[in-house]
Amino acid sequence: MRAPDGLRLLPLALVLEGALALFALGLGWWFLDDPLPSPVWPDQRGLWWALGGSLALTLAALGITSRAARRVGWIEGINRGVTQSLGPAIGAASVSDLLLVSLAAGVGEELLFRGVLQPLWGLWPTALVFGLAHALTPAYFGLAVGMGLLLGWLSAHTGGLFAPMAVHAVYDAVALLRLRRRMHE
Repeated sequence: MRAPDGLRLLPLALVLEGALALFALGLGWWFLDDPLPSPVWPDQRGLWWALGGSLALTLAALGITSRAARRVGWIEGINRGVTQSLGPAIGAASVSDLLLVSLAAGVGEELLFRGVLQPLWGLWPTALVFGLAHALTPAYFGLAVGMGLLLGWLSAHTGGLFAPMAVHAVYDAVALLRLRRRMHE
C-alpha cells in the first residue's frame, strides 16, 4: 500500500536514519578518539541484556498500546499524538517496511545518542535531547526521556551499543506494528 500523499515511509526513514548514522560517525571522528566509540557487536553479556531489555520494553509497549491503557489520560495522549502524526504513513506501510524502519532507527539513533552524544554530554543531557527528538506530545517526551535513560544505562552497563540498538529496534517494531494493526481495525 502507498501512503495517502504518495510518500513512502521506508525510503524516507532509511535516508533519515542513514544520515543520522553518518552524522554520528562524523561527530565521533571529529570529537572522540574513535569514530565508533563503542563496539556494536554483542558479547554474551550484551546479548543477554539486549534480550532482557527487549522483553521488558515489549511488555511496556504492549501495555501502553492496549485498549485498557488507552483509557488512561496521559497514555491516551501519547496514542492520539502518535496516531495523528504517524498513523497514515504507518498504516500504509508493509510489515517488512516497519521492521526495516525499526532496525534503521535502532542503529542510526543509537549511534548518535549513545555512541557519540552520551560520551560527550553524559547520560541525563543525552536522554533529554533524545526526548526532545521524539516529543510528539508532552507525555511522549517523558516516555522518550525514560527510554533514553534506559538505553543510555544499557550502553554504559554493557560497554557497547548492541544492547541499546537491539532494544530500541524491538521496541519500535512492536509499537509500529501495533499502530499499523490499529490503523487497519
